Amino acid sequence: MATGGTPRWGDGQSAPHLIADDVTIDSDLFDAPVRDSLFTFFRKAFERDPRRRFDNAVDMLAAWHNVFARAAATDSRSTDETAQRIALDSVRPDTLVSQLGVSTRAQNTLDRLGIFTAQELAAQPPGRFSSLRGVGNKTRREVMDLIGKLRIRLPQTPIPDRAAAVETAEGRESDQPSAPLSIDALTAVLIPIESGASGKVARQILAQFLELDDASSGLPVYPTQAQIAESTKKARAQISQILTKARERWRRTPALSTVRNELAEFVSAEGGVVEVGELTQFLLTSLGSDAGAPLANRRAAAVLRTALEAEKPSETNRFEERRSNGRFLIARSEAPFGEAALDYAEKLAAAASQLASTEPLPSPARVQEALRAIPSPVPALRDSRLVRLAASVAQVAVSTRQELYPRGLDALRALKLAQSAVAGLSRVTTNDLRDRVRERYPEAAELPNRPALDELVREAGLSLIWQDAAGAYVAPTPPAVPSSVSVHRQETVVSASVFVAPIEVPREIEEAQKFERRMQAAYSAPSYLVLATDPKIGHIKAALDNIARHFPMTVFDCEREMLAALHAEADHVRVRWEVVLRADAAPSNSRDMQKLRELAEKAARKVADRLRQRQEPTLLVFPGLLARYGQLNVLDEMQDSLGNTSLWVLVGSEGRGNPPSSEKQPIPARPSQWAWIPEKWLDNDFRKYRVDSRSDKEASYRA
Repeated sequence: MATGGTPRWGDGQSAPHLIADDVTIDSDLFDAPVRDSLFTFFRKAFERDPRRRFDNAVDMLAAWHNVFARAAATDSRSTDETAQRIALDSVRPDTLVSQLGVSTRAQNTLDRLGIFTAQELAAQPPGRFSSLRGVGNKTRREVMDLIGKLRIRLPQTPIPDRAAAVETAEGRESDQPSAPLSIDALTAVLIPIESGASGKVARQILAQFLELDDASSGLPVYPTQAQIAESTKKARAQISQILTKARERWRRTPALSTVRNELAEFVSAEGGVVEVGELTQFLLTSLGSDAGAPLANRRAAAVLRTALEAEKPSETNRFEERRSNGRFLIARSEAPFGEAALDYAEKLAAAASQLASTEPLPSPARVQEALRAIPSPVPALRDSRLVRLAASVAQVAVSTRQELYPRGLDALRALKLAQSAVAGLSRVTTNDLRDRVRERYPEAAELPNRPALDELVREAGLSLIWQDAAGAYVAPTPPAVPSSVSVHRQETVVSASVFVAPIEVPREIEEAQKFERRMQAAYSAPSYLVLATDPKIGHIKAALDNIARHFPMTVFDCEREMLAALHAEADHVRVRWEVVLRADAAPSNSRDMQKLRELAEKAARKVADRLRQRQEPTLLVFPGLLARYGQLNVLDEMQDSLGNTSLWVLVGSEGRGNPPSSEKQPIPARPSQWAWIPEKWLDNDFRKYRVDSRSDKEASYRA
């Protein structure tokens, strides 16, 4: 096991007991730190003369342990961060890994994999090491971290190494047999490796056609054959011949056939028409890539284009394409889609462009009204899909409230529009402020640093003042009333014939009565209301019981619905549930958790669709999973599109009196839309003080 082979005596062909040769041990195959010690150990263990071997198993075991004890004490080293930083400053593609200050364990791991230079290491997909057996987590993290640093200094080639990409894909498939190839593995096999002159020309043309050449950068533009002919100075006929041959090869590639089927299903699910960028993002989300964002997008765009091109030789091409005004649209080719769906998408884009440039910014209801006014030749789209399609084709942005706004929206205007996200907060740091604005308007201009941010906060009309001691913006405290007198409201009940003396109502009871009146008012008309209580089972159960008794509503278990949707999405992309559970336990900034959040975003869309289909007042409970995976924007959408039915949210929250939150994420609600449930309302004590009319002439308080 130490060398990967068995010991050999003599020529290796004769039986050891028939010849006098000593054992031959290929010590070059041992790891360097233990090479000499292992050679000595095995040489003694295989001595012909029994008297020269170990006396017993105990001595042999002790000698075995000493081999590694000596190595750990002398040769083993940890990561030298200073040496690594110096080496990375002057790293070149041919720099040896051993010169990069890596630990002994990392060095041995890379040696076994045949990775010796910085360029070879930078080209490795990090996923190859995340699932590598026999390597500790600390060593994996060290190697993956070094790969990230090298990729910053040594840009990756657009076409990944075929062997490494396919090996990584096969490693993933061993744990998950039905898993499709990743974007990187698919990109590696799109363009064949040719040695002849004509093959090299074909490779050059295909690389430019798929924008996988070194000259391509930025967002994909999907060049035409005419543009390729002009840039390569080749005849159109030659380029057409090369592409025809490539289409036939792509059509016969099983992995691309799977991608084509998934693309067709996605376009149908999105209403029959999409903008090409939506398909690229879908492939990245469903297949994944270990490359950085710009390169991953280019590779996904290349895979998408080969899938579309592979459909063209088919008699039943499922896609209709259109390019106009810098847009690239894809629709299902069958009726009622095709050209009619493409025309409809362009009309939506024209309306979206006008809405996004309107002052003031149109409300979500106005956006829906304007887009719905356009006659649709295809089955009616969901509200959220209608807005996303219009925005994507028009190249404008969508807020979490389904508003349309220009990309790169001015920071001051974004801050003004996002005021409700910070309303009611007594303290907010600069990072929190940026995050809240970014969550509402993700494609707006970034808020500046202080002190420029102070001026923006003032111009936006926010009642927040920067305090150095607090390190945050703080809402001013209202002046205290200079009085020690406590005023209590008293109820006086008067009838025609009986006078009842005023009865003092405790402050806690008064709060519960006020809360009850607010609930009654909210229940009488469609409303969005977030109700917070302490995160204790008893409190939540009492709240559920009281609401069910006095304000009957359909209970929507968000946790159960979200889990069901996650199961469905995992099955759709052929991901085993065990993989999902492992990702859920991964660090928040890991790639696995990022992929899980992408899966959760799709699941949250299904939950949102279920909520939109409600026919009667609904109480949503247990929104924790939405918060855990950053999908609380679903509730943000709901409050702006209530329709004719109420939606209330019951949440167990920390910090009584503060805005309700779950998993430390604030539940979307304006100050007038949330309230803490008083304890006296939970135990129903306040109802003992409620006036009960018994006759026209007298009244009494029910005990």
